[in-house]
Amino acid sequence: YIVMEKKDGVVPLYLKLVRAATVFLMILVLTIINAYYLNRNEPQLIRSFARLAMFFIAIIGTTALCRWFAAYDLRGEVVPIVVLVMVYTIAYNQVMAALVSLSVSLIVTLATVGELSQFVIFMSISATSIMLLNKVAARSKLITVGFATAITYLLVFCGMEVLRSSSISILWSEGDLIIEGLKGAGWCFAAGFLV
Repeated sequence: YIVMEKKDGVVPLYLKLVRAATVFLMILVLTIINAYYLNRNEPQLIRSFARLAMFFIAIIGTTALCRWFAAYDLRGEVVPIVVLVMVYTIAYNQVMAALVSLSVSLIVTLATVGELSQFVIFMSISATSIMLLNKVAARSKLITVGFATAITYLLVFCGMEVLRSSSISILWSEGDLIIEGLKGAGWCFAAGFLV
């Protein structure tokens, strides 16, 4: 085996190549789904280079910001996702926002921790934002959505930890766990104010 050194051991190169190929195929599938949706349902976006460029810049910028926040382990990577989803829901529609949140959530999960629980959390907070933003009559609606997103984050985060450990007692026995959940919830609430 050709091996590459890793911080905590040795990883065969073929496993790295399999992971890279899998990630590439997943991104390719997402790209095809997004292109099909845009071509079929958002032709005005495709016809305008400026609009299409802004669409992709927002997605790439959100992914980069999430990656940057994730490096500091503050749970702040939820802010760019919630902001992007809220803006796309308001500016376009709920279906486009859901498709974009699926794409960005998967890309960010693969680019950071790569755990299913992270993806589930991202999709849960995105779905909460999208469902509650059917109409925005006042700015206070955005703060309400931020609060609901924060509650969703906390509940799903704790739920995923219980599933991971197979014990509900982990919520009481590990104080850092609740603090981590509250950090993420706080960032979700802040995203509502930011939007």
